Amino acid sequence: MGKGTGSFGKRRNKTHTLCVRCDRRSFHIQKSRCAACAYPAARIRKYNWSMKAIRRKTTGTGRMRYLRHAAVRFKSNFREGTEATPRKKGAAAASQDPSGPTQPRSMRFKQDCMNSFGFAAWLRGSSCLKFLPFLRLFPAGKAPNAWPRAQEV
Repeated sequence: MGKGTGSFGKRRNKTHTLCVRCDRRSFHIQKSRCAACAYPAARIRKYNWSMKAIRRKTTGTGRMRYLRHAAVRFKSNFREGTEATPRKKGAAAASQDPSGPTQPRSMRFKQDCMNSFGFAAWLRGSSCLKFLPFLRLFPAGKAPNAWPRAQEV
């Protein structure tokens, strides 16, 4: 019998089943060895002639249940069972101040434009880059007094 149509009718038994380590259908039943990861061997099967295959299976392509938190624990020298010291009230109030560095970037950008070019210039277009040639005429925020200045918050 040849390898063609007639022989395909007899093929009803599977040679490979699911591997418990890599979850691929590569575990050879008769050999008791996974063709993809070499289970039950202790070392994972990998060869340098297929760098793409190594990249697909390497660390970082899965959940990394342990390693994900290892960097954070390393920063605290693997300290466990401690509690964070309470912050002072003054520091907490300063961090909630809207004019501080914690203000959203878009809001800071708006205030910078209004302070350096005036409210009317900001209304024409909120992009500060449009007014760079104009800024050379009035250095250091010395715009004409005809424009109302932004209110200090």
